[in-house]
Amino acid sequence: MLIRVLAATVAGGLVFFLVGYILFAVLLDPILRNYMNQFPGVMKEPMPDMVMLVLWNLVTAFLFAFIFDKWAGIRTFVGGLKGGAIIMFILMLMTDLNYLAFTNLFKGYVGVVIDVIAGTVLGTLASGVIGLVLGLMNKDEKAAA
Repeated sequence: MLIRVLAATVAGGLVFFLVGYILFAVLLDPILRNYMNQFPGVMKEPMPDMVMLVLWNLVTAFLFAFIFDKWAGIRTFVGGLKGGAIIMFILMLMTDLNYLAFTNLFKGYVGVVIDVIAGTVLGTLASGVIGLVLGLMNKDEKAAA
């Protein structure tokens, strides 16, 4: 189980990192900046702390891999897409509602909607890969037994 979860974590972490870069840094950064208040020192410029970003990707992927493997029994790409969409939507909504409640980071609700949708797409794709890897690793374990 541990090897399967770790392999799915690494694969999902890579998808989180690569697709997250394309979605948030390339496509949505210019758009989201219009819907966020700009406070000096809030954003790390010119780039984020890459060690912390890689850790976020791996920890998030591990959360999905653990849930899928231990409790949900998700072992397919489509199963991962479905489970990941639901979980990531809840996580994104939870996080952004917290931002709205306690900070002035967003100028209104439009930025939150964009962020939740983009984060959900990101989590859905990464979770699909996590489900796929769990399924492939499960087949390998059954064949070896």
